[in-house]
Amino acid sequence: ILAVSGEAGLGKSRLVAEIKQRFSGQLQWFEGRALSHMESVSYAMVNSLLDDILGVDRDISAPALSGILEKYLEENFREDLDFLFPYLSRLRGLQ
Repeated sequence: ILAVSGEAGLGKSRLVAEIKQRFSGQLQWFEGRALSHMESVSYAMVNSLLDDILGVDRDISAPALSGILEKYLEENFREDLDFLFPYLSRLRGLQ
């Protein structure tokens, strides 16, 4: 896990792009973004990261997201599905 932070214009995006290019095909790459105007939104960066892992857009409907999350957990964490699904659903704001 790598976290990159800093002032605007410092070169964060370029650094990330170069690292991503250098290790292309060697790493599984997911990104979560924390924008300054989202500072008061709980778990905004974690939800952004989860959306990237699941391959969904931020404005996906709740039922569709729930189904995609359940399918992902079934395929990757079958033994822990019953444990993980309620927590990740709640984290993402699902019923």
